[in-house]
Amino acid sequence: ANDDVIEEGERELIESIIEFGDTITREIMVPLPDMVTVPHTVSVSDALAIAIDNGYSRLPVMGDDDDVKGVAFIKDLIRAERAGDGGAPVEQNMRHVVVIPENMPVSKLMRRMQTEKFHLAVVADEYGSIAGLITLEDCLEELVGEIIDEYDDEDSDIVHLPDGQYLVDGMTPVGDLNERLDTRIPDEEWESIGGFIFGTLEHVPAVGEYVDFDGWRFSVAEVEGRRVRKVRVSVIAQPDDPLSSHG
Repeated sequence: ANDDVIEEGERELIESIIEFGDTITREIMVPLPDMVTVPHTVSVSDALAIAIDNGYSRLPVMGDDDDVKGVAFIKDLIRAERAGDGGAPVEQNMRHVVVIPENMPVSKLMRRMQTEKFHLAVVADEYGSIAGLITLEDCLEELVGEIIDEYDDEDSDIVHLPDGQYLVDGMTPVGDLNERLDTRIPDEEWESIGGFIFGTLEHVPAVGEYVDFDGWRFSVAEVEGRRVRKVRVSVIAQPDDPLSSHG
């Protein structure tokens, strides 16, 4: 029987790696609103402080036109500061940045990162505007996460509350929620559950607003800026259903 267990585990591992092959960059990138960046005019010392505060070893450097000009490496900034150039603009100490399209498969991106030896890429949409950024760590985390999730039923993005409702992170992929709740939210149109609510309501959602779909109610529980942070998902009680009265 033990052989079966190993084979089962191996099969899941292989399947998750194959599935990972379909993942595109847009699905796992850090979206523009969440990116930590520095303007090209800031000093080396200030850029270094921002990197250290946020725990990043590389920071995208932005031009005046909100476009990425390059990437600053914390080790280059430390070297410049030690050489007495802490007051110099950060753009004098930045490196070339790779820009990739958002629909590039992550497996292809990782091979390119390996060959060309870079760890961070800026992601552009079809119009060439910055959509987000992706690091090698993000890719590895996604790959390892896919594998760990196969063995780990506890998904922190979807929390089952004692009252039977679910509290869902707004960034949760629609596909993950469909799988968990057996819903049929169209995932061609929306990447995330927050995007689904925003897109359906057609305005920036306020806390308490909701969308009813497929027998479930998706209520906005927390908003930050324009983004839906938390969603409460509950079953809509059907008045004609005798079972719903006690629920």
